[in-house]
Amino acid sequence: MSAVINNDLECAGLLAKREGHMKTTCKWNGYPPRSTALSIAERRGHWEIADALSK
Repeated sequence: MSAVINNDLECAGLLAKREGHMKTTCKWNGYPPRSTALSIAERRGHWEIADALSK
């Protein structure tokens, strides 16, 4: 989740390969429980990361 929050494309790519966009959070920087990495990237406007996670 840190990779998504910090707009780190390389680390987010590793997350996508390992777990896909379905990785969820219990509570992360104000996002509700069960938010996915993809939804957080989209809400923050990190479109390159959202694209990588949606593949």
